Amino acid sequence: MNRNRDEVKDQIRDLMRELFGEDFSYLAEDDSFYYHAGLDSFDFIELIDAVEKEFGVRLPEWRLADWRMGAPTFGGLVDMVCEVSGR
Repeated sequence: MNRNRDEVKDQIRDLMRELFGEDFSYLAEDDSFYYHAGLDSFDFIELIDAVEKEFGVRLPEWRLADWRMGAPTFGGLVDMVCEVSGR
């Protein structure tokens, strides 16, 4: 696995710990933010905002909109951050 990708995963988990006061080290790539992490849609929006600020990126609205009907995964968010940040 790419070191930069591992760093992104760690940074997102750290943000989640800061925002929600829990340890999310157990999250696997295929784990859903809703089903496995217990976040609701408002928590997820808060997380996206924090991720954009932390990484200095703007995540594509159309990709985020696709997640409204499904279950966004930890790995999916890591992929998106890596893609838009060039990591």
